[in-house]
Amino acid sequence: MSEQRGDTSREEFARRALPKTVLFDGFRRRGVRRLFVKHLAPNDNDKNQIYIAPSLDGMANLLRGRLSEGSESTSSTRAGSSPGRPKMVLHLDWVWITADDRDATAPNTKLIYYFQYPEVRLSGFLSGCTDPPDSLRRTQLGRYDRRILLFGTNGECVFGHVIAGPPGSGIPDIPGLSPSPVSTVLLETHLGDNTSREEFVRRDLKTVLPPVSGETNQERLPVPGDE
Repeated sequence: MSEQRGDTSREEFARRALPKTVLFDGFRRRGVRRLFVKHLAPNDNDKNQIYIAPSLDGMANLLRGRLSEGSESTSSTRAGSSPGRPKMVLHLDWVWITADDRDATAPNTKLIYYFQYPEVRLSGFLSGCTDPPDSLRRTQLGRYDRRILLFGTNGECVFGHVIAGPPGSGIPDIPGLSPSPVSTVLLETHLGDNTSREEFVRRDLKTVLPPVSGETNQERLPVPGDE
């Protein structure tokens, strides 16, 4: 069930929810064909951010964000720590699809690469947005059961939506999901045409952006296990 503010009864959520067929049609209408799915952890929220992947490389190629250096790392206890080294930030043109199928721009959304772990987290997705998903607010998590984040790009913007329901409502079924080659925490499905998952991967591999981190053109982002 798509989330809503207000009465948290199951009947109210069901009455106001955006049906899955309408939601998927909304992604299709906006030009999204490859839809990523993440079952959110209990601590995925606006304060803790949302873990997406161990590296920016795959997401940077797919989501076509604007890369910049972020704040300098102060970590000194992790194996990959390098105090003073800047985090890498991928700024995204992110738009939330609301429960009534409107667009709500989230202008401060970004992916931050924390190289010392290593991990990439989605951040800033509520800031500056007039109608963001209430279920991503840390202060509102008690109103919701399990939550699912959906997102995909049309090549210019990234569109997202959160499916959530009241406590005890369970997890809705999303047919056709398969593990994503981009990240082990993501699933994906394809919308609208008969293009296979393998063809989407081949297309992505044909358009590879330069490495998103490093002092030289040869250096790439570390993967889990790198020191």
